[in-house]
Amino acid sequence: MKDLKALEEKQSLLAVMAEKYQIEPQKLFETLKKIVFKQKDGQEITNEQMISLLIVANQYNLNPFTKEIYAFPDKNNGIVPVVGVDGWIKIINTHPSFEGMEFKCSDNMIKIDERSKNCPEWMECILYLKNKSHAIVIREYLDEVYKPAFKGRNKDGNSYFIDGPWQTHTKRMLRHKTVIQASRYAFGYSGIYDKDEAEDIVKNGFKVYEQQNQYDDIQGEVKYENKVDYIKSILKNAENENHEIQKHTTEQSIKSENNTEPNFTQEKPLYDVLLEVENHKVVL
Repeated sequence: MKDLKALEEKQSLLAVMAEKYQIEPQKLFETLKKIVFKQKDGQEITNEQMISLLIVANQYNLNPFTKEIYAFPDKNNGIVPVVGVDGWIKIINTHPSFEGMEFKCSDNMIKIDERSKNCPEWMECILYLKNKSHAIVIREYLDEVYKPAFKGRNKDGNSYFIDGPWQTHTKRMLRHKTVIQASRYAFGYSGIYDKDEAEDIVKNGFKVYEQQNQYDDIQGEVKYENKVDYIKSILKNAENENHEIQKHTTEQSIKSENNTEPNFTQEKPLYDVLLEVENHKVVL
């Protein structure tokens, strides 16, 4: 019964995507499996991984053919959805509450290392929303987001460097990071990452990434035994018509230290869910 339901969901999703891009469903599926995943060892992409990515692409109305969204396979046979800069700008500009944005930056210009260019110490993104009396203002600091050049050794043992976008376009990359973080605060985007974040997740795992980036303000121990299922549960239960509101439903029990169980049986915005797990030890 479970397999039948998964098959029906797959066919329904493929039909929607195939109609959108005017491609035969099975051809669409097989083509995307070859082009939207970034893997180094040539590992085979499973149908479940592909469906997970299609769910995210459909949820945010992103085009995988133009690299607005792609994915890295993770170590647990799940996926890490990656949204390119064009994709982030698209979901911001098409959000019905979006009114405009502007940027401010520090007058203090710094160099993180000898390979980077001079860049403001920090940059702010100011997002204006139609339904809010105050703008969302997010500041990102260069020293916290900068990614050094790749360092390797040749066959003779000599070191060499390969510059990336943080070395060639330092100011632009800081602006990208700032607008991405601002959009998360303004619109509650979740389960999608930029390329730098995705590479860190693939290397270190979801648990380390979340502990370092997402839940710094939540007290207690947070464990993720299956982060892929967590993301999929968010997407599956999200009511996001026209990207107006994102809600989160979970059927899992979240037990506090005194064994009480918060009521998560009704749909709630993800931010409210996070507030409710404050001071709880959470196992997802």
